[in-house]
Amino acid sequence: MIILQDPVSPPAAEGIAAALGNFDGLHQGHRALLRAASAMAEETGLAPGVVTFYPHTAKLLKGQAPVLYTAEQKEELMAETGQVQWLIRLTFDRTLMELSPETFVSEVLRQRLNVRGVVVGDNFRFGCRGEGTAGTMEELCRKKEMACRIIPRVTAGGEPVCSTRIRKLVTEGRMEEAGELLARPYFLCAEVTRGKHLGTRLQVPTINLIPEADQVIPRRGVYVSRTLVDGQARPSVTNVGCNPTVGGEPLRTETHILDGAGDLYGKKVRVELLHFLRPEIRFENTGTLQEQLLRDIENARKYFEESRTTLR
Repeated sequence: MIILQDPVSPPAAEGIAAALGNFDGLHQGHRALLRAASAMAEETGLAPGVVTFYPHTAKLLKGQAPVLYTAEQKEELMAETGQVQWLIRLTFDRTLMELSPETFVSEVLRQRLNVRGVVVGDNFRFGCRGEGTAGTMEELCRKKEMACRIIPRVTAGGEPVCSTRIRKLVTEGRMEEAGELLARPYFLCAEVTRGKHLGTRLQVPTINLIPEADQVIPRRGVYVSRTLVDGQARPSVTNVGCNPTVGGEPLRTETHILDGAGDLYGKKVRVELLHFLRPEIRFENTGTLQEQLLRDIENARKYFEESRTTLR
C-alpha cells in the first residue's frame, strides 16, 4: 500500500477507484466501502484506493474528536485488508472544508488525484457546510464521467454500524459488542514504557502503554486481553486506569501476560481488549491489591478456557 499526503499531481496513471471517508475504526461499514472500491477497480481497470482526511473532520467542525484509532493505526488496518493500493490523506483544514462540492469533485478528486471512480456511504456529506450529499456526489460524478457507487449503511442489531456507536461502547467497557461491530477486538497500540515496577514487586509483572492523547479511552478497569508481540498473540489481563491505590498517576494501561513477557521495553505491542472484568478500585493497601490481581489473572484464565478464544 502506497501512502501519500496531499499529492499535487495524479498518483496513478490508470486512475483510482476510491472509497471516501474518515474510516475511524475501519468497522464493518467501512470494510463494505473498501470491498466495493476494490470490486470497482477490478471491473474498470482502475487502481483500488482510499481518500481520507487528516485530522478527523470532526476536530475542525466540532472542536474535538476522540478517535478509535490514530492515523497510523488506521493505515495499518487498511494495509492488512490487502484491498487498498493507494491511500491518499488530505489535510482537512478550512481551505478544504470551504470548497464547494463541485470544486472538490472536479479540482481535487478528478484533476489532482486522478480519481475516476468514487465509492461513498449513503450518509456521506462533503463540501462547504456539508452541502454535498451522496446524491450530490453521484450527480457530479456523472457530469465528470466518473463512476460512482453509493453503499447502504451496514446495520447490526437494527442500528447502523458507525464510529460514534462504537466509541460509546468502548467508553462503557462493552468490548464484545464493540468487537462485533469492528469485526475484530478493539485495541490499544504503543511502545512499551518503563513504569514504577509495582507489578514486579507484587509478583504480577506488567508492561506499560500510554494511550495516544486523542484516542478514545475505554472504561477504567480490568479486562481480559490478548497481547500481540511481533505478530504472536499471548493471553493477558489489562488494567486501564491511574493506580489509585498507590497515589495515582497519569492514565495508562498495564498488561500482565499470563505466560510471561520477557523484556519488551521499547517494543511496539498491540493490546486487544476482549472482556470487561471489573471497574478500577482503590484498595486499602498493596496486600489486598495483590490478592485481587491474582483473582483477576485466574478469571482471565477461566475466560480463555471457557470461551475457547483463539489466539492468532
